[in-house]
Parts: sequence; structure tokens; C-alpha cells
Amino acid sequence: MKNITDKKLESILKNFSSEAKPEKMFMRSLEKKLQKQFAETYSQKQSFFSRFFKLKLQFASALVVIFFTSTTIYAYSSDTVVNGDLLYPLKLGTEKVEGLLAITPERKVEYYNKMADRRMEEFTHLEQKRNRIDKPTLKEAKRLIELSEKEFTILEHQIEIQSGEIQPEIDIRSKTEMTPEFVAPTKAEMRDEPLIMQEPKNKRIIKVKEKIENTREHFEEKFEPRLEELEKLEREMMKEITQDLPFNNFSPDIQDMIDAQYPPPQQPPQNFKPNNINNLKQPEPQNSDFPTNIQDIQQPPPPQQPYQPDTTDFPIQPEMNDSKQPQPFKAPHLQEQISPNVINYDKEPQTQPFQEQTPQQFPPKKHL
Repeated sequence: MKNITDKKLESILKNFSSEAKPEKMFMRSLEKKLQKQFAETYSQKQSFFSRFFKLKLQFASALVVIFFTSTTIYAYSSDTVVNGDLLYPLKLGTEKVEGLLAITPERKVEYYNKMADRRMEEFTHLEQKRNRIDKPTLKEAKRLIELSEKEFTILEHQIEIQSGEIQPEIDIRSKTEMTPEFVAPTKAEMRDEPLIMQEPKNKRIIKVKEKIENTREHFEEKFEPRLEELEKLEREMMKEITQDLPFNNFSPDIQDMIDAQYPPPQQPPQNFKPNNINNLKQPEPQNSDFPTNIQDIQQPPPPQQPYQPDTTDFPIQPEMNDSKQPQPFKAPHLQEQISPNVINYDKEPQTQPFQEQTPQQFPPKKHL
């Protein structure tokens, strides 16, 4: 009886375990609680190096970013990074990004003035510290000064339009403003403009103009004479090179080859006075088709002879005449002579009666 009850209990428990399925939320919460208890009971202290190696990827990426940022800042702010250095392209790229951010005319004027000052400082550093004269740097400084002056004229024109001193140009036919180049700044641009824009207009123009004039005076006083000297020296050197260039100063072997291929013209004697131009003998060129006499050049080429049929079957030679004029060809089957230059197509050709020719006697063939 006891065995029966045990078996029944086992079957009931099996059915109960198969039927009782816990919910997923209950299983997840239980798993989290167990993990937390396990971490608290079996926690181990991690060293600094183990944590460092776990975060090595993040640390390496942060290190690369820090290195690149510091290198860019050094290249941009340093005056010793000049043309020809390894970091100079990085410096120029950063300056171009700064130029793209300069939207308003005031910022453009400040940007061009700043870049012109930098180029002049680079030229001074190259000349004094490295004993090198870099002409492209001076030319770039001059170009930047001209751009700053151009942007200042645009700025001055915009301020005059905003103040109402002048009216923008209007096309009478279209009744629209013709000035797409001078556009008034928007409200967002006015908020982003530097402190110079917040001052009165007269002071703002005076400050910007003073910067441009100071940069121009500094360049004309110290660097423009050097640039003119360099350009003058370059022109003189190019002139000397072109004058002294050995166009006909060849080595003896090459000169002999040239003389053999192209012989020099024969010079007449000193007391020779030609009565006729044909007395001057000119060297015969290698090409036989080339005319060697001036009369051959003036006279037209002789007329081409007409087509002559093949006379292998009729071994009759044309009559030879002492005169140099071409003689007409006499064919055996034509009674009328064919002129070499004029052919009469109106007349029908008159043919001669066929003459039988005696066949040649050949020895009989021997049959094998």
C-alpha cells in the first residue's frame, strides 16, 4: 500500500512540474538577484593594470585624438613652422578652415590681415634663422594684403548702404537691385559678428582701415624692396642663361656628324661678281626631288603622258625623233595618231584589218 502511494506521489509531482511554468519576468528578476548575490559573496579586487588593459581601445583612440589636436594647435600657433617643414601643410589646412568660417566682410578683412602678418613673419624667420630667402612667401603676403583691401571696400560700401548715405544701384528695366555682391548681413550674422560690429560705424571703419594701412606700410617698407630685388635678379639670371645657352656649341664628334649630314653652303670667292644668278653654285641637297635651280622652281612641271597600253604582244617600238617634244604613240591597230595632250572623242577610231601572223615553228614534242 505504501509503494502505491509513493508511485502516485511521484506521478503527481511530475505532472505538477511539467504543468507549472514560471513567467519570463520572474525568471529574469531571479537571475539578476542571483548574479548580484554571487558578485557580493565572491567579489575579487581588480588591479589598476587589469582595468587599464580592459580599456586599452578607448585609451588608444583618446591618445590619438589628443596627439592630433596638440600637433594641430602647435602647427597653427607656431611661427617656426614655415614653408618646407613637415607640419606646414597641416598649418595651411587649419588656416583654410579658419577662412571658411570667416563669413562677414569684417572677419574676412581680419583673416587676410592675420595671414599676411604670418607670411611676413615666416619670411623673416627663414631669412634670419635658416639663411633662406623664400620668394613665394612674399608673393603670398602681397596677395593677401590686396584681398584685405578689396574686402574693406566691400565692407565700406555695405556700411554706406545701411546708413542710407548712398542708394544701391537699381536696374530701371527690371526694377531690381543689381548688386548681388553687396548683401546686407542677416540677424544671425549680426549676432555672431565680433565686438567691432557693436561699436559705432565710424570707429569700426577707422579701426579696420588702420589695420590695413599698418600692414600695407609694413610690407612696403620692409618686404616690397626685397621682392623687387628678387624679381630683378631672377630676370637677369634668365637673360644670361638664354644668351649663354650653347645652341651651336657641340662636341667635335657631333659637329662632324652634322657637317656630314648637312654640309655648309659654299661661299664664293672675294673678287667674284656674278653676272647671272645661275653662276652661283648651290650645294645639291640629298633629296633629288628638290629643285636645284631657280629656273626649275619658276617653270611648271611637264605634262603627264597619257596611259599607254601594254605592247608585249606587238613588239613595235615608237619612232624616235631628235626633237625633245614627246611623240605620239602609234599602235598597230589604230590608223589615227593619238595626241599625248588632246584626245578627240567625237571621231570613232578606225581600225585596220586583222593581219594573220605566221605561227612560229616549234619542234615536235616527244611523247614518253
